[in-house]
Amino acid sequence: MQILFAFFCISIYFAVACQIGYISPKGHDIEIEYGNPLNLACVITDTTYKSDSLSFTRNDEPIPSEMIDVVNSTVINLHIPKPALVSKDLYTCISNDTTVCKTYVSVGIKPQKVTDFSCISNNYDNLTCSWTTPNNYVSTDYNLTFTVGEGRAARYIYLCPLLQSEANNKRKYCFWDKLTIPHYRLVHERYNFTLKMNNTFGQNQINVYFDHFSKVWSGPPENLMAESVTPSSVYLSWRVPSSMQTFPPGVHHRILYQCKYGKKEWKLGGMLTGRSFRGRTSFNLTNLPNAHTICEIRVSLRSAKALPDDESMWSRNASITVRTGSKIPDEPPLTDVGSFEIVAFDDGYRKVYIYWKHIKEKQKNGPLFRYGISCEEDDSIKPTEITNAYAKFDNLPASKSYTFHIWSENMNGSSLGRSTVRVPKEADHVKEPKNFITEKFSEGDFGLSWERPELSTNQYITNYTIFTCSNVRDRPDQCTGLLNWKVVSNKTTAVRMKVNKNKIFQFAIAANTKDSSSGMLWSDCEIKHHKNKRGKLRNVWIHRVGVTFVELGWARDCRDISNVYGYSAYYCPTKGPLHAGCTAPVTEIAFPGNAISRGNITDLSPNTTYMFTIFILKLNALSQQSGLLYSVCGTTLAG
Repeated sequence: MQILFAFFCISIYFAVACQIGYISPKGHDIEIEYGNPLNLACVITDTTYKSDSLSFTRNDEPIPSEMIDVVNSTVINLHIPKPALVSKDLYTCISNDTTVCKTYVSVGIKPQKVTDFSCISNNYDNLTCSWTTPNNYVSTDYNLTFTVGEGRAARYIYLCPLLQSEANNKRKYCFWDKLTIPHYRLVHERYNFTLKMNNTFGQNQINVYFDHFSKVWSGPPENLMAESVTPSSVYLSWRVPSSMQTFPPGVHHRILYQCKYGKKEWKLGGMLTGRSFRGRTSFNLTNLPNAHTICEIRVSLRSAKALPDDESMWSRNASITVRTGSKIPDEPPLTDVGSFEIVAFDDGYRKVYIYWKHIKEKQKNGPLFRYGISCEEDDSIKPTEITNAYAKFDNLPASKSYTFHIWSENMNGSSLGRSTVRVPKEADHVKEPKNFITEKFSEGDFGLSWERPELSTNQYITNYTIFTCSNVRDRPDQCTGLLNWKVVSNKTTAVRMKVNKNKIFQFAIAANTKDSSSGMLWSDCEIKHHKNKRGKLRNVWIHRVGVTFVELGWARDCRDISNVYGYSAYYCPTKGPLHAGCTAPVTEIAFPGNAISRGNITDLSPNTTYMFTIFILKLNALSQQSGLLYSVCGTTLAG
């Protein structure tokens, strides 16, 4: 009713608008072919109006007078040599402010050929053909017919049951299934389509050969399930959709998978190219990389007649998530010759930590994972604490050496291999490197330095092991994170380490000989690097005073340890503790050695106050003077 009402209103409007004249050619809609001129005549039928008062507008905009000719007292003519393509322009003839008549003008072209005609069968249940209508500004009608097969069968012409359009009218399509008339001719391999196009200016048509079976888009596999699993395989089964089970060429099956570990990309697990059967299809997906691992598996189908590189014809995926079977862990945790720490106790007993590197998550292979450790010499020796990174043993006699074996295990059993760490008895223990410090240059950038240990006559350092542990907390907390290490030569005494700047790291070092190791020495001292502040000695005091000598004492913070080969004391007599100035020239005395913490200055005058300042002697530079703030004053005793 709304459409009829609108049409009725438009008709009344134009009837009223054309009461005092008309536009020729007559009609509410005028269509002209692009390239031809537009000629409109406005004729006055009411003699009270004259042609010299007439004019034209287009879409309510005045048309220039040079396009309009006055034919006589009642007629004017509008001439546009080549109007532009347009869907619908409104032309109005007016006399001053009075409307004489109106008409719509469309400028279009002959029907253009459709370039994207295509058809697809959905699951071998129906067929849809569609196309995009070429741009045109005049109405164009479409008529789709087809024949099937060859010879006598091709004489029968089948129609489109109902030509339909999408909302924007740009896409048109036709649909056939078993209920339409004519119905879907599913058994025929080839179709011959004819699409005719017709409008005011002419006709056109295209003929399309359609390879039906290559364009049957299957539905996804049904009832996909995992029948059984092993640590490296999943036995799958599924059904082909019932309507595709009678599809003459059959379908191909594609199996893709993606597991938890490794790159996040879909890998081809296999293809099945045999004919479809009414029963279940099965496939053994093998060579999966990890046990006890979640894998997502996808199975899709495609017509056996589809082009090999046409990915669009694969069906939607049927998906399933499966965990592979479990087995024993792949390997034991890695250890190094020096991955142990000895903490000395009194009465000939010691506490020992055995460290190892976690195995990767993908190597654990089963539930209830943990690490195990045993002592070769005495099965009754058990750890008092065991974590995922170390085991602690208390009260081990220092007079004995021990061999520890470490393995990985889960509910299926233990790893086949064992890692071994040997802890020497105290008499054979290699001394640890001296003065091991960590210098932080920036986040994730560290410098490590140390000095060679003092060795027994029969010991020789072959190399050093540098350990890093990413941990939740810094020392003194024990390392429970991921332990890594690298080995450097026996001539190395400093290394630069680049680590993850977003984590906390602990550092350790071990000195190794051919047969033994010092074990791990953790760095308990981390300093920040300052370009302009090198080793200022802060803690200086008077240790002992005599008539002609003063013995100084000092203590270093850890920043001062690296590359120190001695100390230098500057001193001079002064008026008193509150006076900074010297009353005589400054004298210098050197105290060689890194580990010393006292120095005796002699040949002083009795009963005299002296000011003392300490320098640190480094291999690369002299330290800054400790300064007045760190200087001390002392007065010798009276003679």
